[in-house]
Amino acid sequence: MNEVEPITERIIPFALVGAGGVPKPIMAEFSKLLEAKPSFPGFRGGLVFDFDPASVSNGNGKGASIARYLRVLPKKELKQIAAQLRRGGNSRADFQRVFGDYVDLGRIRVMEAPGLNLEMQSASLGWRLVWEQHVRPELRALMDRLHPSPRERDSIETTQYRFSNRSMVWVIAGGASTTGPSGFIPLMAELRQLLPPETTLNGILLTPGAYRDKAHQHRTKGQAIFRATVETLFQIYDDKFFDEPYGRSGYRISMDQEIFDHLFLIDGTFGGGRFTLSMQETARMVALFLYRTMTTHLAETLLARLGDLHDGGQHGATVA
Repeated sequence: MNEVEPITERIIPFALVGAGGVPKPIMAEFSKLLEAKPSFPGFRGGLVFDFDPASVSNGNGKGASIARYLRVLPKKELKQIAAQLRRGGNSRADFQRVFGDYVDLGRIRVMEAPGLNLEMQSASLGWRLVWEQHVRPELRALMDRLHPSPRERDSIETTQYRFSNRSMVWVIAGGASTTGPSGFIPLMAELRQLLPPETTLNGILLTPGAYRDKAHQHRTKGQAIFRATVETLFQIYDDKFFDEPYGRSGYRISMDQEIFDHLFLIDGTFGGGRFTLSMQETARMVALFLYRTMTTHLAETLLARLGDLHDGGQHGATVA
């Protein structure tokens, strides 16, 4: 009898990057789904940045395991600077010189409670204070391992998988909270500069409709935050320009390209809006979309349907 040749599955290497609390349950659900393919080599790693150290609950009171992805950003320096700004003097002048065109220093408010509590100016300054030491090195390390080394490729491609020369990075955030929307744009801009060749940069942004579990006051303020975030995002996309200080030493994130290739807006509904989902259910839906897309042939199909973005610029970005 003739031996049947094993089927070789073509996979696209990918990574997930999250900002704020919304990506935490998504990463937890994705990790549970990935347990069905424990040796799958296409997932190259994930990061979730948040000022709130809290983990997530899977619904039965047990914490979901996202420790290997979670990077808790320190608030200590932000609290110290908020106190200095209240006192005024030379310290305020120094910060005004570096950040004054980008942050309203008169509206910096930092509470003892976890997170940043819808204080967008505090969030903007907070990201800038931790970027060089806590964010950029993690992003660079993740991008360095996005494509497998020649030795790793040789060892894996002798089995059931073959790596594509292309790759994907997904950036996930809530659009109507604080840490997520304030970090989404700089993360996309920084990653655009760090991406290896032939890599597609996708964004997943939850709209205010997905926050139906939150109190009315949060949803109302969140709508304004989302609107401002999206307006800024599309202005940067149109201008193909971003240049802002993200470090006290003078480091700037500078980008002169389209800030995203594809942007997915998630409102927490399905069936044409006939059914609404809780935030936990929305997290499961997003995680399942990422899992089904990136661990099967659908990743190649997605690129084919939305357009090969590495063919000399014949296709523009998409919003879904």
